[in-house]
Amino acid sequence: MAATSLSTAMEMGIEKSDPKLALLAAESLRVAGRPQEALDLCAEVLPKRTTDPAYQDLEQWVQLTQVAVDQQARLVVKPAPTHPRRARPAGRVNPNPYSVL
Repeated sequence: MAATSLSTAMEMGIEKSDPKLALLAAESLRVAGRPQEALDLCAEVLPKRTTDPAYQDLEQWVQLTQVAVDQQARLVVKPAPTHPRRARPAGRVNPNPYSVL
């Protein structure tokens, strides 16, 4: 029932005016694999900040999610190889007694 209520609220656009619903909607977007949309939603809600403590929770969620997104982006990028990998370095290879050279 909660997912149905949240989806109904998102269809109506209520999550853009209530920080608690915005936090729920952002978390559901993040779990669905769309963290950038969740951060965009929070960026739209946070300028309307009042004294409601839910805005602090939303701001903390944004900070933690942004750190996680940045860390995930850093983990995906692999450094370029500086030299090809070999089974053994050139100086440690035993001579092959069967070679024709």
